[in-house]
Amino acid sequence: AFERNPAVLIPRSPGGETDAYYFVTRPPEGGSSFMVRTISADGWSQPELKTLGSLTREWTTQIMLTDLPNPVWELPMIELQEFSE
Repeated sequence: AFERNPAVLIPRSPGGETDAYYFVTRPPEGGSSFMVRTISADGWSQPELKTLGSLTREWTTQIMLTDLPNPVWELPMIELQEFSE
């Protein structure tokens, strides 16, 4: 996703229930830690570095679909693009 976009928005879903979102930008200098801000009902957090492993543990989200009896576990992501006019 970071080859196409400067940032992504992913849910923070400990236990499968989304309680906030992570605004994740490209790793500084191409490193393995991502600059992350948490967006919650309280607002934006200060930026912090997180590894992909730590993000993945809280990213998996339980989604209920109307045509299936059991929830589906997904890794939803919104890609944020740069626009210039």
